[in-house]
Amino acid sequence: MFTVAQCLAKAVELEQRAAEPHPPEVRAEFLLMTLQWRRLADRALIQDQRAAIARTLPA
Repeated sequence: MFTVAQCLAKAVELEQRAAEPHPPEVRAEFLLMTLQWRRLADRALIQDQRAAIARTLPA
């Protein structure tokens, strides 16, 4: 599983690549991959929050 920071860093990298002069279909692919990495970041954040809550619960 990736960390939130890793996922967001990859999303930013892909957004920057999408801004470069590529054919429209390539730019669209970069933007779609960006969305996927942002979704992974959301999942990682939820997992981190669940783990933090689990640590506070009595055994």
